[in-house]
Amino acid sequence: LGMTLDEVKATGMAPADFGSEEREGCWVSKDVVVSQKLGLVLIKLPADAKTSKGIGVGSTIADVKRAYSGAKEYRDGFEARLGDHAGYGFISYSKAKSMYFADTDEVIAIKIIADGADCAMVDLR
Repeated sequence: LGMTLDEVKATGMAPADFGSEEREGCWVSKDVVVSQKLGLVLIKLPADAKTSKGIGVGSTIADVKRAYSGAKEYRDGFEARLGDHAGYGFISYSKAKSMYFADTDEVIAIKIIADGADCAMVDLR
């Protein structure tokens, strides 16, 4: 997190033309969001990646709550702290089409988000 646009492009995490179209001070690709002011503020993890506590796509909400006792529900799933300056977003959907998530609902994507991110968070499902 915090890398400049050029640093992000150099990693190969974004397409070659990334940065050619800026929206409200931010550049967005399907896997990363870079702020002009703060640098890299969001990363979508690859589908086969797991957190250090073993949570990945396909893990249940119960797994998330067990691994991250401080996890809190939000509109797209659950969020949990990742150190002092960032958090995980465990994206899910309610199988019951409810406003709330059941313990059996599954994680469909994971993103890492910098605290204070100034870009409108995009749908990276």
